[in-house]
Amino acid sequence: MSYPTGNGETDLPDGKYPNTKSKYSYYVVYNGYAQLVDCADCHVNPDNCPDGKLTFDLNQREALWSFEADTSYLEA
Repeated sequence: MSYPTGNGETDLPDGKYPNTKSKYSYYVVYNGYAQLVDCADCHVNPDNCPDGKLTFDLNQREALWSFEADTSYLEA
C-alpha cells in the first residue's frame, strides 16, 4: 500500500492515510492534495491516552484510544 510522505500533490484517492513516522497524526487526501493533520488531544484517562493524543488506526482510518489502534503502519 502506498501512503503520502508529505503535504502536497498526490495520485492517491480521497481518504485518510497513516503517517508512517507518527501514530499521532495522519494525512487527509482530498482532490489530489495531501495534508498532514494532528490527532485530537485527549486528557480523559491516562490509560486510554497515555501520551495526551488519540492514535490513528489503520483499519478504521480514524483516531482512536491507543489500546484500540492498529499501528502496524509505523516504520521500524
